[in-house]
This record gives sequence, C-alpha cells and structure tokens, in this order.
Amino acid sequence: MNAFHNQRLTMVLHRWHAGDEAALDVLVETIYPHCLEMIAKRVGPRLTPTFSRHDLAHEVLRNLASMRGRRIESSEHLHNLISRMIYHELADHCKTRQALKRGGGEAAVPFDESWMSPDQAQFYERIMTHQVLERYAEIDSSGAGMFVFYHLFDQGYEEVAERYGVSVSTVKRRIKAARLWLKNQVGSQVGAS
Repeated sequence: MNAFHNQRLTMVLHRWHAGDEAALDVLVETIYPHCLEMIAKRVGPRLTPTFSRHDLAHEVLRNLASMRGRRIESSEHLHNLISRMIYHELADHCKTRQALKRGGGEAAVPFDESWMSPDQAQFYERIMTHQVLERYAEIDSSGAGMFVFYHLFDQGYEEVAERYGVSVSTVKRRIKAARLWLKNQVGSQVGAS
C-alpha cells in the first residue's frame, strides 16, 4: 500500500498535530523514501550538479517539520502538500540559481537551449512557467491549481475534478482557459495536450 494512503499514517499525523514529537520521527521515516520516489519521477536522479533529489527531499521535510501547527487532515492531504512543496522548492531553487547565473546587474546573455536534453528542456520550461502561473493564480486560483495538478503533477481530469469537487467538463474548461492565458503571456505553447 502507498505510504501516503493509509490509516496508520493519518493517525501519526493526528498524533503529531496534538504535540507528540516522536510522531514526527515516524512520519519522516515513513514518507522519506516516497518523497524521493516522487522527486525522481518528476525530475530524475540529479537536479543540478549542486542540488540532488536528496537535497530537495531534505528541504521538503524540513519545511514540513516547521508546519507543526498546521492541521494536515489525512494522508492524501499530506501527499498533495508534499507535491506542492516539491514544486515550490524546485521553482525557488531555479530562481536562485538563475539569479546567481545572471550575475546581479551584469548584461543578460541569450540562453541557448540546444545543449539540453528534451527532458531537461521540458523540466526547465515547467519551472519557468511557475512565475507566470503565480500571476494567473491572482486572477483564478482554482484554475491555476487545476492546471498545476493536471499538467505538472500528471493527474487526470477525473482526479482533478474529484480534488476540487467539480465536474470533469468544468476542469477541462478551466484548464483550457489557464493554458490560453499562459500561452498569451509567454508567447509560446504551454502545456498543450
């Protein structure tokens, strides 16, 4: 059974929220391998020469540990929270890395994507889409969330509809609206399917 979808984990979450510090150790021990698996599935074994999937998993779990006061209702809620944390940590890492590469106030040099593998190019395109998605979330937060779950976390229309409590046709319509808005903002095809 998946570590994120079981009653034992939900009980551990409730114990941790109630103040049981030992529950955090059990929680981390249980979800760490699955966190690594989620990261590997999305980005592969190494993110950059200086940032591995283990580094990312540690950051995500560190952030999770700092959320002790936040109520995490179930193992599914935890899974979704960790998925979003992975996404945000990757985006923050790429932003920081790009800022360092830009050299502060130095002149910008055009980026040549020809050296990247198709998987790497797709990964960086997804991360760069993050900034535009944040702007879209100010307009339609649910639509942006649906777009993220469908395109970036590879969930089906049915899963997204269930998550948001709406019909599949509503999900399709909102994702299409988000895709069109994003395409207009970045001037290229974003998340077409």
